[in-house]
Amino acid sequence: MKKAFLLIIILFTLQAAYGQAYIITYLKGNVYHNHKLLKLHDRLDGLTQLTSSEKTAELALFSAQKGKFRVSFVNSKPVSANQTAKNSELYQLIVANYLLTYTTEKTLTTRGDFDLKTCFSGDVRGDGNKALLLEGELLPIKSSGLKFSPTDKFFIYSLKGNDTVRNAIRRNSRFLVFDQQAFTGIADTINPKPVICYIKRAYILDGKYSEETFSGPINITYLSKENLQNVVGAFQEGLVTYYQNDKKKMIADIESQLTYYYGSYFEPAVQQVLMQLLN
Repeated sequence: MKKAFLLIIILFTLQAAYGQAYIITYLKGNVYHNHKLLKLHDRLDGLTQLTSSEKTAELALFSAQKGKFRVSFVNSKPVSANQTAKNSELYQLIVANYLLTYTTEKTLTTRGDFDLKTCFSGDVRGDGNKALLLEGELLPIKSSGLKFSPTDKFFIYSLKGNDTVRNAIRRNSRFLVFDQQAFTGIADTINPKPVICYIKRAYILDGKYSEETFSGPINITYLSKENLQNVVGAFQEGLVTYYQNDKKKMIADIESQLTYYYGSYFEPAVQQVLMQLLN
């Protein structure tokens, strides 16, 4: 009786605290709400009846009133026997809210003097070999100790089973442009996931065409403008109510989430893309 009463109190408390509109801004694994499979950017009117068949499942949620939250199934337990045995209960899943830690989490960004080779060298950055690229992002073609020619070309490679996908990375004068063309056949633009990639450089030396592995392997997550716009749009819903019109703090929170889930990035380039979406 006491256990049942305690469970009712826990569920009632969660419903009262979180019984409002939440937008899914990150999703890993299969997660269900009232037995319905959730998708990225879905809206939830509350956080009860969330289950998953995967212990590694994660969500990031944003509320215009309360800010952003992480939900993880890592410490969850099986639900009652009359449901799928592998599923897990919500009241054991909310592991943290990180409304106050966005400034300390932005540790994997690159600022100041940019180095293209270092940008795609995860071991150098110490970030678990992860990198984030946004559609439309411009990265300077510069690297310590290397000289580049205007005719140099860059390619992105990824292994897909027994096949190799190779796409050209478009150049815009002194910048590499990361767009849909570069990630066609490589990235899942609907549900972004890290993909092991290599960057190759092609150049002409003494009249001969040569190619070399410029960097890699590295796990790259590519976010399309549509996907990123949905994330930005979710945070914008709280610009007045939660952020009190502090756009800088809102952008810092967005960047913090991108860093936490996807890896490092060149902050000035990412900020430029975000500002374009906000304006």
